[in-house]
Amino acid sequence: MKTYLKFWGTRGSIPVSGKEYIRFGGNSSCLEIRDGKTLVIIDAGTGLRAFKNPLNKIDLFISHSHIDHIGGFPFFLPLFDPHANITIWDGPGESNAEALFTKKDAQIIFPGLVAIHAKVTFNELKPKTTFSCGTIKVSAHQACHPGLTFGFKIETRKTTFAYITDNEVFKGHTGSKTPKEIPPFEKSLISFLKGCDFIIHEAQYTPAEYKKRIGWGHSSVSNAAFLLKEAGVKKWYVTHHDPDHTDKDLLKKQKTHQKLLPGCKVIMAYDGLVVKL
Repeated sequence: MKTYLKFWGTRGSIPVSGKEYIRFGGNSSCLEIRDGKTLVIIDAGTGLRAFKNPLNKIDLFISHSHIDHIGGFPFFLPLFDPHANITIWDGPGESNAEALFTKKDAQIIFPGLVAIHAKVTFNELKPKTTFSCGTIKVSAHQACHPGLTFGFKIETRKTTFAYITDNEVFKGHTGSKTPKEIPPFEKSLISFLKGCDFIIHEAQYTPAEYKKRIGWGHSSVSNAAFLLKEAGVKKWYVTHHDPDHTDKDLLKKQKTHQKLLPGCKVIMAYDGLVVKL
């Protein structure tokens, strides 16, 4: 039985295209986790469009409803399969996925949604709660990002890892070392991440860029590295790449990541990357 994860989209904020983005890709956030007959997808960015699925039961977790995390939803082929059973997990509120996809004017935003034939069920996410999806367990932790946003810890039969794409850790910190006092949010998140075999986490901005983008809801390379160092991470897949960062920029950033975490293997995620679990 196959157990793996696949990155269908690794870009943040907005999809991109062009010769400068060939190596890492330009689709926005989408991750597939497969454990035998259990299928979990996290986020419905534009990467979701290319997803092909032989299974009828799907659990789809939405970290938050910003456009780069839901833009692929109307093009998700299982929605139009009458045999498909799709459970969507999302936070409460007026702007959550259920409200966006079922309100009367949804067809104005997404015309194709009128043709949905799959059985679609919406369940509410809650922080610090674990949800069972077949042989996969998914735990949620609130992230530091505008609006209610979640990061996730995923447990398969063999592997435990975390996936957090939009998370401004050590908000406002621009120093070259970990803050002497770890704030309460970071303490809680470090505890949540302990014991993971690897972590998928963003680091959208360079330290110089971050100084001009404090409060935008994304981490600097250095601040993300400080968090993962405190969590004892041995492998880091970096995702949610800035749309302005070309392939050359990301390769340069990878060297910065590695210098900050010499005891950790740093991998820049790219569209289509498959990791066996």
